[in-house]
Amino acid sequence: MTPYCEPKSFPELYSIVMKTNSKKNRYWEIFTVLTIIGILCLLLIPEVQQATSGGTRDRFRDQIRKIGAAFAYYHAEHGCFPPAVFTDPDGASQHSWRALILPQLERSFTHKERRFDYLIDEPWNSAQNESVATQNPDLYHREIRSGQADSPSTTKLVAIIDDSTLWGKGHRNQLPRLVNDEEKQILLIEIPNPDGLWNEPTDISLNELFQLIENGVFAHQGTHALFNNGEVTWLSPDDITVQKMRILLTVK
Repeated sequence: MTPYCEPKSFPELYSIVMKTNSKKNRYWEIFTVLTIIGILCLLLIPEVQQATSGGTRDRFRDQIRKIGAAFAYYHAEHGCFPPAVFTDPDGASQHSWRALILPQLERSFTHKERRFDYLIDEPWNSAQNESVATQNPDLYHREIRSGQADSPSTTKLVAIIDDSTLWGKGHRNQLPRLVNDEEKQILLIEIPNPDGLWNEPTDISLNELFQLIENGVFAHQGTHALFNNGEVTWLSPDDITVQKMRILLTVK
């Protein structure tokens, strides 16, 4: 099973370069490698721009950087980013992007820390894969406690699915890019009170995100976002408006 790229859907620029002579191809390969290395450096350098309170937020921000590095590794190996959902020939959902990047994500952890024996050849909800997700509940989730007596709430890292976002049809094959603040887009965002474990192949649409914003679910706490230039940024409640999110999620 090879869930990952359709060469015919590569960006036009990539197709043109691949048709040029081998010397130009070597230059392109060198450029691509240097770009990926640059993004990995941004992802792996400790975040020093924003001070945050709470160990869980610090831990999760570091974990998102590792997830970002896994995306860069995945692209280097497969020529594209993973689909939001890998489907079987009948169109049934088989695996989430969270499962597809596990081989790359594993490089950032020791085997004692995590289980990564997820089986792509089995359904996402097989006994084996449910066990992996259950024993790694915080791999893509963060626990939030507002007070010692309160029951914790959770968040989940998701893709925002829409033709206008990086997860839209045709956009996921874009090469990793080093971009400035005006050009960057959100690749993943953390949402509160999600349903299901991380192995479930579900994310949310752009309209669903806007509905969450309008319902005030981000009003009392901020959220993390992973950008396509490698940044992991903490967005305050004031940053999370429909207008601002539309700008940050739309592919330029």
